Amino acid sequence: MSNPFAELGLQENIVSALDVLGYETPSDIQTQAIPLILDGGDIVGLSQTGSGKTAAFSLPLLQSLDMSVRQPQVLVVCPTRELSQQVAQAIKDFAKFLKGVRVANLYGGAPYPEQIHQLRQNPQVIVGTPGRLQDHLRKKTFETDSIQAVVLDEADRMLDMGFRDEIRDMLNSLPDDRQNIFFSATINPQIKKLIDRFSENIETVQVSGKVKPATTIKQAWIDVRESSKLEILRRLILRDAPGQAVIFCNTKRRVEEAADALANLGVSAERLHGDMGQPMRERVLKRFTQGQVRLLIATDVAGRGLDVAGIEAVYVLEMSHEPEDYVHRVGRTGRAGRSGSSYSLVSRRDFRYLKNVERYIGESIPKEEIPSHDDLTAGHEKALVKKLMNEMELVLTEGDDAEIEKDSDGNIIETENVKLPDYATFDAFLEAASEDEIDVMDVIGSLIKSWKKDTRPALNAIPEDRGGNNLERNDRERGDKPQRERGGEKPGFDEYDTLFFGVGKEDDVSAGQLTGLLYNEVGISDGGVGKIRLFGRHTLVGIVKDQVDTVIQSKLEIGGRVVPIRADRGFDGGKDSHGGGSRGGGGGRGRGRGRGRGRDGEGGGGYKGGGRGRDGGGGGYKGGGRGEGGGYKGDRGGSSRKSSY
Repeated sequence: MSNPFAELGLQENIVSALDVLGYETPSDIQTQAIPLILDGGDIVGLSQTGSGKTAAFSLPLLQSLDMSVRQPQVLVVCPTRELSQQVAQAIKDFAKFLKGVRVANLYGGAPYPEQIHQLRQNPQVIVGTPGRLQDHLRKKTFETDSIQAVVLDEADRMLDMGFRDEIRDMLNSLPDDRQNIFFSATINPQIKKLIDRFSENIETVQVSGKVKPATTIKQAWIDVRESSKLEILRRLILRDAPGQAVIFCNTKRRVEEAADALANLGVSAERLHGDMGQPMRERVLKRFTQGQVRLLIATDVAGRGLDVAGIEAVYVLEMSHEPEDYVHRVGRTGRAGRSGSSYSLVSRRDFRYLKNVERYIGESIPKEEIPSHDDLTAGHEKALVKKLMNEMELVLTEGDDAEIEKDSDGNIIETENVKLPDYATFDAFLEAASEDEIDVMDVIGSLIKSWKKDTRPALNAIPEDRGGNNLERNDRERGDKPQRERGGEKPGFDEYDTLFFGVGKEDDVSAGQLTGLLYNEVGISDGGVGKIRLFGRHTLVGIVKDQVDTVIQSKLEIGGRVVPIRADRGFDGGKDSHGGGSRGGGGGRGRGRGRGRGRDGEGGGGYKGGGRGRDGGGGGYKGGGRGEGGGYKGDRGGSSRKSSY
């Protein structure tokens, strides 16, 4: 029987790599896109995260490479460094049996010398983020003459992040006769305008319906108080005893708080978020991928590079505001046909986001009760069995070269040839492995009883233990407005501070370029960049308050020089202003300080104004209202209703 991927036109050495990776049946997007890309036509693929789009464009483009040409032939552009890393690794895996294929990965936050070294290896495929790719193109660190195909992966997300100018300039710099491949979740006016500009004849490939979590994933939500979330999360982890699991939060601050709180509850977890240095993030990802880290707490952006088959469970500590993110989070488990579970901890203020998810995926997510003491005991027994299997090295091996390796905690690292038996089939495994004169089951049973007696897990008291739900269902369905509990966490991206950047329009800097650099070079989390206002020689940028220090200390470079960044002290609502702006009030702490108040700057100070300012009295920027002395830089006019600039 022929392989279904071979029937799409893929050659044998690529299909062999898919067999090794466990790919059996093409997804809808792969079935539609692969033949079209092999034919060399432009396409736009409409699909969500988890639909198999990476293989959909990587496999046919690998087959189209001319191995006699030692220059870049394929350029893949991704919105984040994590997705860039994931795509680059996937392409390397797909090219396992293609001799001589090299892949370079260029993304912000990584040292330039290392990336220059990759480019000197003459890669045929380059994968990267818009900001860093544009920097390399400006510096001419690689040739573009031989590029025959460009892929914009998650194009809508890149445009939302402000990369429009970078993408436009990049596409303009590539050969005109290249193949254009766009993948996007939606077609909005920005995407349509981009496609119309760079492709005359393009075919649309669309996955029918919205992507849902795989049917092999058990989904559930639990009704909780905000203050009880971490204890309930601890109970779930103790009950499920997952080999590996990911805990998702909305902000890096919440990641840090959750990791510290879980440690105090006796649960150790690594953390992964955008404020960590790139080398540290890569080390954590590598350790997690190799099975050396059991629990990982991550934000959505940091978690986009997670493609680990061994993830057994996902715990959603905070519901994302976007339903698509829920599908992405849940999709971290149940990979490659395996089973998995996902539990969302839903407080009163989270409930509307849960309903948005249910509407988006077109189905109800079952509600589950908070784990009881009996549940924890059963989970504890399950964990003990896993511990026994590790200590006694009871594993399933395949092939003569199978070697058992363990991490620093003594746990067996599962590989392609070494697997721990599934807990559900452990009895049968032991019976098959035992000798007649030794009753292994009795020995194991006695060990479990003795360990359970000494280490039976305890519950930390929470209000939910006294009975009753956090909020009755009918109250929720009436749409009662969520109230923040005393001591509860404040919302993540509510307020922004304005920062002064010492570059502007005269330096050929665009808002898109700044946004891209902040997300990819500095590592700001999604939503962390607010309003951007470009002026001649400077720019004012809104940055979410808890990331202001990170940006100021980032030593961000543009055009080979470090950009001066500080808190804004101007008239325009910066950190040091005192009520200035278009509606009057006192001036900022610039050159002058006024006292008036009222609409349209009446009597008040402002930029270079202010009643007692060094440069003059009365009116503020473009005139105060009724202030005396009104003119710019101290012109002593009389009483004036509208002073001149």
